[in-house]
Amino acid sequence: MNWGNRLVILLAVSIGLNLVLAGVMVGSRLARRDMHHGDGFPPGKHPVPEVDGVFKAHRAEFGERRRAAARARSDVQEILNREPFDRAALDAALAKLRAETEQSQQMLHRALADAVAKAPPERRRELGKMMSMGRGRGGFRDRRPDPSAD
Repeated sequence: MNWGNRLVILLAVSIGLNLVLAGVMVGSRLARRDMHHGDGFPPGKHPVPEVDGVFKAHRAEFGERRRAAARARSDVQEILNREPFDRAALDAALAKLRAETEQSQQMLHRALADAVAKAPPERRRELGKMMSMGRGRGGFRDRRPDPSAD
């Protein structure tokens, strides 16, 4: 096997592991549904109560998305451990993992949008402020100061 083929295999494994890591991150956020919503607040204690209601209403869907992502990650792991290596199977499993991860994010974003659509303006501003400061693991990472705070 020449170096070019080895590099291609290493690149594929690296990409696969990165996608698995992304899936684990999304899955762990959804798995914490009983303790937290992924935003660092226990149920019933969120400063924007509408968030609690929407996440409770979608609990079963979040659970299914979490299980689907876990199955997709498991499939990738199984293929990476299998000999002989099957590139086509890995490509298909990674595509499935990407699709599951995207579906989870879309559902999370819809739930968040549903929650803030029901919130009064002051609570939406509070949520925006929290996200701009990177509050919790689910917040944006932009740490610029709030221009309206002057």
